[in-house]
Amino acid sequence: MLLTQTSPKPHRTKEEYVYDTLRIAIMHCELAPGQKLVIDSLSETLGVSPIPVRSALQRLQAEGLVLITPHTGTHVSEISPETVNEIFMLLESLETIAFSVAAAKVTDSDILHLQHLITEMAAA
Repeated sequence: MLLTQTSPKPHRTKEEYVYDTLRIAIMHCELAPGQKLVIDSLSETLGVSPIPVRSALQRLQAEGLVLITPHTGTHVSEISPETVNEIFMLLESLETIAFSVAAAKVTDSDILHLQHLITEMAAA
C-alpha cells in the first residue's frame, strides 16, 4: 500500500510528500471514490502533523480529486459515467492519432516482423 510504503524525502516539504502520496493512492484506487479521508488518521499514518495534510487536501480539491464539505468531511471524488465516457473518447482519439503517426513511419521490415508475430500467435 502506498500510504505505508513511502517516507518523506529530505528535499521535499511535508505538504509535498503528503500531496504526492495521497494523489498516487487516489490514482491507483488505493483510496476509493467516495472514501472518507480523516485528517487525524492520515497524519498518523503518514507521520506528519495535520497541517500538511490539510494543505495537501486543499490542493487535491483544487484538482478535483477530493471534495471537502464543511461539517461533513473530506471524501475522494466520485467518477461520473459522463467522465468515464469522456476519458474513453479521448483515448480513442489519441489511439487514432498514434496509429496514423505509426502508419506513416512503418517500414517493410516492420511489416514482416508483425506478420511473423501474428504467425507465432496463431500457432500458440
